[in-house]
Amino acid sequence: MLTRLMIWVPAAVLLAGCAQQREVAFKMHVLNAESRFEAAGVCDMNNDGKIDIISGGFWYEAPTWKQHFIRNIPEQDNYYYDFANIPVDVDGDGWVDHATVAWHNKQISWVRHPGNSTKPFEVIKIDDPGHIETALGFDVNSDGQTDVVPNIFDGEPGWYEFKRDPQMPHGVNWIKHPLPKDAIGPGIGVADINGDGRCDLVGGKGWAEHPADPKAEWVWHAEFDLGDASIPILVHDIDADGDLDLIWGIGHGYGLYWMEQERNAL
Repeated sequence: MLTRLMIWVPAAVLLAGCAQQREVAFKMHVLNAESRFEAAGVCDMNNDGKIDIISGGFWYEAPTWKQHFIRNIPEQDNYYYDFANIPVDVDGDGWVDHATVAWHNKQISWVRHPGNSTKPFEVIKIDDPGHIETALGFDVNSDGQTDVVPNIFDGEPGWYEFKRDPQMPHGVNWIKHPLPKDAIGPGIGVADINGDGRCDLVGGKGWAEHPADPKAEWVWHAEFDLGDASIPILVHDIDADGDLDLIWGIGHGYGLYWMEQERNAL
């Protein structure tokens, strides 16, 4: 059971507490002052052993942050069709592709890296389950491979894994695992909430329990309502009592909260 603690933590208090511990100096590196893309991801795009940055239609090469074109992305209502950049080598060719989602066209897609060739990056549709504000990359089924967990606001919620199959288009078969209907709406997180060794999903109005049988339905636990919850909802053992608690902010307002789990009540 999760018990809500009505604790509002001003950012200034958090920063002050950190400042008391040690002096930390940051240096800002401007990659592209004109960029309006909302998503970013980090990975080695050119296999040189250095960590580069993807953001929308471009990637930036470390350590000089040279800009490289990826693709043209449609724009609507001052938003690009690009609300996530999740690095993952989908087709297994040794070059990092990335998964992306969009609000306006409701799509989940993956963007194929062309490797050393002069071919362009290729956008390949996975599904169009509903309006999506962002997505998380997480190994939900513990098979060593990154899965895509979209934050769907309407339509049919679910998480997506892929299996490489030369008989399928583009050599990949994407599989959707349905989630309870109540999993839609603002806020998303992934963690083993009940300590059974399987990754569960946290939503704004409860959490979905990962079943032992991969073919069984996920069980919804409507134990809380976080309101207009942030993305992601962070999951951490805040009070060091051996179970995982929740941390979230208000997505379109003010306030930072945490919720304590009382495992003996589960």
